[in-house]
Amino acid sequence: MKSRNISIPKNLDWFHSFAEPQHQSRQILPKGCGRDTDQDFARFMIIAAGSTSEVEYQILLSKDLGYINVEQYKILDDEINEIKRMLNSFIRKLTANR
Repeated sequence: MKSRNISIPKNLDWFHSFAEPQHQSRQILPKGCGRDTDQDFARFMIIAAGSTSEVEYQILLSKDLGYINVEQYKILDDEINEIKRMLNSFIRKLTANR
């Protein structure tokens, strides 16, 4: 995955209230790594996949409100979809041997 620089205006007070739960979701993956079974770990990956859907909505809202342009939106949306594909693939592998 390529790193991209996209500047989002600093005056997005409403965005910070949306983004706050994302700080908590970053802690999901390390917590999941310490689980005893693949099934337990898969549950944390499912939570992480849900967080990507939240972020997907937030960038759509940002575009609709004019905080980011269509080009920035497309770049971010592509990145989110790639992350979702990777998470879903990993979840399938973890749950394949139920």
